[in-house]
Amino acid sequence: MNVHSSGQGASERVARLRRFLLKILWKCLAVGVLDFLLAAVWGPNLINRHQNWALAAAVLCFLAALWAAGWLALQLWLDVGLWRHPGRRGAIAHHQTIED
Repeated sequence: MNVHSSGQGASERVARLRRFLLKILWKCLAVGVLDFLLAAVWGPNLINRHQNWALAAAVLCFLAALWAAGWLALQLWLDVGLWRHPGRRGAIAHHQTIED
C-alpha cells in the first residue's frame, strides 16, 4: 500500500480536522462562559451579601470555576493525545506507512 493511498481523501481529512478544532473551540467557549459567570459575576455578588450562607455559596462557585478549568485542561490534553496517537479509541485516522 502506498503512503498516499490510505483511502482517506484530502477533503475528508480537512473535514475531520475542522470537526476536531470546532469540538475544542466549543469546549473552551463553554468553560470560559461558565468560569466568567461563576468567578466574575455570581461569586463576587454572593460575597457582597455579607451572609454566611452566601459566603459558602461563593466559595462553592469559585471551587466549581476551578474544577471547570481543570476539566477543560484534562479534556484538551486527552483530545490532543488522541490526535497525536492514532491507535487510541476515537483518534483521527492518519496515513498508513507500512506496505501490506
